[in-house]
Amino acid sequence: FSTFVSIYVLLVGYLSYRVFWEYKTKKQQANK
Repeated sequence: FSTFVSIYVLLVGYLSYRVFWEYKTKKQQANK
């Protein structure tokens, strides 16, 4: 069970980080 929780946390963190990075890059491109 703990392994499933750790994998879930890693997936959520990775997805949220990717979304944040894409939003940040798009915002910078829009400013340019």
